[in-house]
Amino acid sequence: MDDIFEAKVQEQVRRLQGTRLRAVEREVALKRIAWMRERLGRLRGPRPHSPAEAYELLLFAYLGLHPREAPIVREDPSGIEWTSLNACPTLEACQRLCLDTRHVCREAYERSTQAFISQINPQLRFYRSYSQIRPFASGCREGIFVLEFTAMLAAAHEAATAEEDRRSKARGAVLVLGSHVVGRARQASHSNDPTLHAEMAAIRQAAGTVGVRGLCGGVLFVTSRPCGACLSHAALSGLTTIVYDAPDETRLSTPTIDGSLLAVGALSSFEGWFEVLRAGT
Repeated sequence: MDDIFEAKVQEQVRRLQGTRLRAVEREVALKRIAWMRERLGRLRGPRPHSPAEAYELLLFAYLGLHPREAPIVREDPSGIEWTSLNACPTLEACQRLCLDTRHVCREAYERSTQAFISQINPQLRFYRSYSQIRPFASGCREGIFVLEFTAMLAAAHEAATAEEDRRSKARGAVLVLGSHVVGRARQASHSNDPTLHAEMAAIRQAAGTVGVRGLCGGVLFVTSRPCGACLSHAALSGLTTIVYDAPDETRLSTPTIDGSLLAVGALSSFEGWFEVLRAGT
């Protein structure tokens, strides 16, 4: 173990001992966002937008890895998947502190990695397999894939329309993990339960299916802007992103970032990183 790597491990040990994981997540997210925005600001020509381009920017340009340290196991236009084999300061620090990498990486580095990738293209989504992560496996299986926001928002609108009452004005929400819908809910305007929002119902349904810990990295699609309480519950449940349809839009268009770091109002006590995207411009 060389001196440079040992210094990085010691730094990570101090960070994990003295800082809450959500605060680590926020710190890392801010650093990665700043680096990515500065990099994109200097680019001439077309902006990167594909999973392969995001993979190269994250692993090679930012993290400084060599291709042999992150060999590709699958690649097509819809996504790219690789196995990380590099010497990892976080892995070493977790082993010294007897911490579970499945918990640390989920809480501190899943959403902060998405923060980086969202600067490239919000429809690119990062995922990590927590059943194939070191030291429980020989390498960490990770990937970036394309999630079509327009199709998912259309599914949310479909969820809002009840078969038995097509004229009822309602909100709809779908929760997506990877490319799979794991929660789908509708909130009718005439409901007598003011807390039964479509967003909350979709989160509860998904948690019942995959467990609360399994919601990390999830994306919630909603037919209109969520309230502060739903934003809070989504962030605290471990979701990465909410995408909502702009109420004054008559068509679904390319999503744009409406706001990334939320630290006001209902989320004032939330230390981590959470993303809210609005469909349309």
